[in-house]
Amino acid sequence: MHCRLAGCRGAAARLALLFALLALCLGVNATAPALPGYRLAAQDLHASVKKGALRWHAKAQRGAEGALRRSHGSELFAEREANELAIEKARLTGTRPAYKLTFWGCMVAGALSRSVAQVALHPFNVLKTLLQTKGSFAAVLPLTVADLTRGAGAQFLLSVPTGAFHYAVLEATKHAMTDVFPATSASATAVFDFISSSAATTFSSVLSTPTMVLTSRIMAGSYPNLLSGIGSICKESGLRGFYAGWLPGLVQKIPSYGLTWVFFQQAKDLHFRFFKHEPSDGENFWLGAIAAAGSVTVMIPMDTVKTRLVTQTAGSARHYRGIIDCFRTIARTEGVGAFYNSLTPRLASVVPMIGIQYGILCLLTRKMAEGSIGEGARRAQEAAARAAALGGPAASPESPLEVAEESTTYT
Repeated sequence: MHCRLAGCRGAAARLALLFALLALCLGVNATAPALPGYRLAAQDLHASVKKGALRWHAKAQRGAEGALRRSHGSELFAEREANELAIEKARLTGTRPAYKLTFWGCMVAGALSRSVAQVALHPFNVLKTLLQTKGSFAAVLPLTVADLTRGAGAQFLLSVPTGAFHYAVLEATKHAMTDVFPATSASATAVFDFISSSAATTFSSVLSTPTMVLTSRIMAGSYPNLLSGIGSICKESGLRGFYAGWLPGLVQKIPSYGLTWVFFQQAKDLHFRFFKHEPSDGENFWLGAIAAAGSVTVMIPMDTVKTRLVTQTAGSARHYRGIIDCFRTIARTEGVGAFYNSLTPRLASVVPMIGIQYGILCLLTRKMAEGSIGEGARRAQEAAARAAALGGPAASPESPLEVAEESTTYT
């Protein structure tokens, strides 16, 4: 309260001084019209005071706009200065703007995109899990709606923190690396994308592994619901039980998630170079789906091994001792084709799921970033889009902040 009163008194004092100087200028102009030196000095003083008043007004206006944005939460989720600079760089170089969200913005975007995508494709994920654990359609069918939606609530509940933490770590790692080693080529950017995805997958495995264990066993029919699964695992194995299959999970997820993310980022760059504009929300869906299809086809044998190890319990008829033993046992007893039994439902679940997840992720990132920038940067963004459509970078070297200041009018 004391600080607020002190600020008000300071503003009042500055206004009083401003009006006193204006009055002095008017008085000198009125009382000394015949004195040549005094009139010229009065005009200079009047111009200086007017210029100072305009600067003060512009500063106050920018402060009010910043306070309004903060009150609406736009700068809570995205960094205004970083996004304005990203738009300026994109305008000058003819590339896609690299938007930057805050930690909380990344958490929100990651949580919403992952949870919505996981729940939307949950029935296909159930079918994939049943095929990987039971071996064939004959052993799985018939299936009811209750079977296909089993564990959907647990999937949504557990996907929120996992998705939030994963995307926040991914973006923090990527920005930390680019700050130290600026990426100057497409290959360097791809390496950074893969490393940041791998780091995010590793750190978020603290949350994603228990999620995978619980949801996979619920979908396989081992537990009826989330609470029952938590209780059974605590009773049978303790805390270690929630991390069953942690190593094979990482072995499968690190290259799978990393390749998918790299393919997606590279696909967006190719799209921008060919079509001269950023991908739309629908196009982001298809680019994410294509990226997922490639990585799933490569990684499906490891995904089958991971699922077998994660879903086995103390009472399972067949017990695998590890990754190598699981590979050998499946190949010896069921044949190599068993690794690919679940490829079709895996593609049916993962391809649209990644498309939805990345589409929502890009939509939220763009909306939060655009909500944080000023009007000058918004015009610079439009100029960048026009320049890209014409096949080259924008010619004007003005920064978004300069554009914003020059476009301000006073009445």
